[in-house]
Amino acid sequence: MTSTPVLPFYTFEEFLQDGSYTLAVLANSAHLTYFKKSNNPVLKKIYHKLIAPHESSLPPHYIPLIANVCVYPKYAIRMIDKVVLEQSAKLNCSLTKVHGTSMKSTWSFIIRKRDPYTGILIHTLHNMLRSGILQALEKRTLPSENLDTQEEIRSVTIIQVAPILVALIAGLSLSILLLIIAKGIQSVKSMHWSIDIE
Repeated sequence: MTSTPVLPFYTFEEFLQDGSYTLAVLANSAHLTYFKKSNNPVLKKIYHKLIAPHESSLPPHYIPLIANVCVYPKYAIRMIDKVVLEQSAKLNCSLTKVHGTSMKSTWSFIIRKRDPYTGILIHTLHNMLRSGILQALEKRTLPSENLDTQEEIRSVTIIQVAPILVALIAGLSLSILLLIIAKGIQSVKSMHWSIDIE
């Protein structure tokens, strides 16, 4: 995320080549570890060139980290979209998402090997997942909107939908025709069958 509306980069490679931005992450966070211990040479270079020089001054909490985007020029942050979206209403600048820098992440529990409560924990989490409790908690605690501008709902005319309607009507007509032909063939066969018996 950055406050610059038009960016000279769209991927981590271009971000590294540009080199004019500072990249910040939360202090002692998974994002910091991801860059620091990455096997990807580009991400490792980004860490050494753009994060490590100011690692000791990284904010420990996400509110000052997000606020710094509006305060410092050419300042970018790496953070979970939903957290940024939640705080973006409180900012005095608008943020721009760099789409080519998305990373998949997972959340997990760490428990001791052979912990006696492992089975209960797994069973409870599966039940919560199946019943929708986890999804409800996610929706309640993290907003589901995207950082991008929301799509506006547009009405469509009958002309724009006409090809779909024609395909549906043609398919329906063809299926009715095939049904009539099949019934006709069946009745002709049953007439021949009854004539042969007599």
